[in-house]
Amino acid sequence: MDTVDFSVGANLIPPPKPRTSDKPRRKRFNPNKVPTVIRLCSRCKQAGHNKATCEALL
Repeated sequence: MDTVDFSVGANLIPPPKPRTSDKPRRKRFNPNKVPTVIRLCSRCKQAGHNKATCEALL
């Protein structure tokens, strides 16, 4: 039977760490955040939509 000597002062090294990815972690979307930018339409100058979705007649 083989015996292993775990005496004090034995050269024990931790296992190698796995390599991490180079991409930074992404922050999650916060649903409680208040939007800071208010969209203004350049056609009718009203808030809440833009020129592409404007339903005002010209």
